[in-house]
Amino acid sequence: MCCCNQVGVAFVRRCHCTMRARKHETNKESKHTLPGWGFGNSEMLEIREQFLRKKMAAEVEKAKEFTRANNKRVDRLGNYQLQIHDQIILLEVAKSTTETVDALRTGTAATKAILKDSNIDDMYKTMDEINEQTQEMKQIQEALSAPVGAAADFDEVSILRTISIFFLIAVFLHVDK
Repeated sequence: MCCCNQVGVAFVRRCHCTMRARKHETNKESKHTLPGWGFGNSEMLEIREQFLRKKMAAEVEKAKEFTRANNKRVDRLGNYQLQIHDQIILLEVAKSTTETVDALRTGTAATKAILKDSNIDDMYKTMDEINEQTQEMKQIQEALSAPVGAAADFDEVSILRTISIFFLIAVFLHVDK
């Protein structure tokens, strides 16, 4: 009897004695069967292949689920990126609108200051001075465009008649040749 049985180890695990005995029995069995199973190597390999195929299919399914989850995460990140881009555009629009309103306020304040300092009577006076200067310029231009000396004696109508006669003579002479 083994010392292991006395202690009660046999109930928990096999004792070293039975393990040695099992090893000798395995050497005696055929090479085509697995010890204690009663299956041949080819049958066992088929069973093992089926088991591995099932395990592989499960792992492939896990990988597909992982890929789907990552694709969802990538899509979500893409949507977040688009939202951030939209927010940036909205902030730029708000900034330009604020700058425009500030410029309008500044322009309005400058216009008010100018109008406050100016008087409507001063404007009318300035407009009258401009009109007077314009009238004086017209008179000067008319004086400069009037003929002076011998050119003033010629009548415009008689000059045009003389030119017309010379033209008709030139045409008549040219046609005869």
